[in-house]
Amino acid sequence: MRRRFIRSIRRVEVADLSERHPRARRLSSADVNRDVLSDPRVAVYVNDGRHHLQMQRPASYDLITLEPPPIGIRRRGRAVFHASSTRWPATRLKSGGYLSQWLPAYQVPAPTTLAMVRAFVEVFPQTVLISGAEADLLLVGATGSAH
Repeated sequence: MRRRFIRSIRRVEVADLSERHPRARRLSSADVNRDVLSDPRVAVYVNDGRHHLQMQRPASYDLITLEPPPIGIRRRGRAVFHASSTRWPATRLKSGGYLSQWLPAYQVPAPTTLAMVRAFVEVFPQTVLISGAEADLLLVGATGSAH
């Protein structure tokens, strides 16, 4: 089953601000990830993920996964991560597509975490909240007719 799923993947795009980050992952985990970055279906872009998505046509992706910088990091006085950050990426999903959002709840007060979850659910009524290690959370939302 897993091999059939992997063969069905036509393209994977990775966008990262740091040119070194994807290459470092290749070196440190090739034995674990089967050197996935060498797969011809994988394209790595040195770009801000938001900008990369904005350059794509609407309904381009089946799955988008967002892993923003830590919430505490600020750029030009504004928090980089904010609750409304799921609205426009949702426009890049096909009907039945999924968006996952890492939410490090330990970096903000509980009311802020709840507000972020609430905003995500407004965009994706079909949402699952997964609890990981400690207060690392993962929100997974589905569009349209996802199963």
